[in-house]
Amino acid sequence: MRLVAIDKSNWEEAATLEVREDQKGFVASNLKTIAESQFYPWAERRAIYHDATMVGLMVFGRDPDDGKYWLFRFMIGAEHQSKGYGRQALLELLTYLRTLPDCTGITVGYQPDNLVAERLYLSVGFVKGDPAPWGESTARYVL
Repeated sequence: MRLVAIDKSNWEEAATLEVREDQKGFVASNLKTIAESQFYPWAERRAIYHDATMVGLMVFGRDPDDGKYWLFRFMIGAEHQSKGYGRQALLELLTYLRTLPDCTGITVGYQPDNLVAERLYLSVGFVKGDPAPWGESTARYVL
């Protein structure tokens, strides 16, 4: 599993990845995610690769508003789900975050009815937190 910066060489491939139809209300499209994150210079965009195949996307970074690291977007393409790639990608992200001297943990927000995401986050060690003011459930991983 590798996390590779999204740039002009791979953004179009990342933009074509989609979640399952029943998950589309849980996460913005990758095209919107890539476009929107361009306006946040602190956001790191990563394509998730299993061997040579791009299987997903994540956006994370230290939000200047609260000083905390957030996992803003995380998705695994429909055809690549249920293979353990999401779990592996999260573990790879946590390994990377441990190298950052200012990172003490990361928080993720997700739709309250997205129980698959919640189970995934909790399975790697995130702890469920209080609901966010904007209505999402949250979970935090302390490094």
